[in-house]
Amino acid sequence: MMNWAKQQWVLFPPSLANVAGTQEPIYGPSAIQSVAQQARTTPYTELTNDDLRWAAMDSTSVETQTFYLMADSGHIGMAQVFYPDGKTPNLWSSDPLENYGFDQHKLNFHAQGCSVELSEDGSFYEIKSSTNKKSVVDLKVSRTAPGFVAGKNGTSFFGTDPQKPWGSMRHAFWPRCQVEGSILTQAGELDFSGRGFFVHALQGMKPHHAGATL
Repeated sequence: MMNWAKQQWVLFPPSLANVAGTQEPIYGPSAIQSVAQQARTTPYTELTNDDLRWAAMDSTSVETQTFYLMADSGHIGMAQVFYPDGKTPNLWSSDPLENYGFDQHKLNFHAQGCSVELSEDGSFYEIKSSTNKKSVVDLKVSRTAPGFVAGKNGTSFFGTDPQKPWGSMRHAFWPRCQVEGSILTQAGELDFSGRGFFVHALQGMKPHHAGATL
């Protein structure tokens, strides 16, 4: 059965989709309600704490909060840290988290040995992680300029019926931040005092419906 399926996929990809019942329609530009349309009348909207809640969708989705770090020392970090001297290997830590969840308001994320917490006044995040001894994180990222979304809500919607979209993509930004704290590595402690950038991104749909390459 598997050999037959491989042959059918190579020779007739659509045929296999039909037989297996996995065929999905192809959507064009008319099925996208871009956030750029909102921006024509509302260029941007400043963020409130409510705009920083995790969606934590039950359907197919990818949601991230990413902090980009630019230390005064010249180090650059995200989930990884780049060493600027060109002699020390780049440090990359990517670890699965256990016992993860959110607080009641979905503003704070917690897992075993890891937390991302927003202050009550919405002015800074504290990021702590000890899940990997090669990179123990203790950082504070403070907003120094208003956060914003493009348009009214920073969201592009997908679906042939604009009133009932079946997918969405959203981005919210803190464009200017002050960073304090450090990342402890096996080579020593890195002082990450400097500047930062924060983005909360949500891909609320199947990725191959959000874009394609021809």
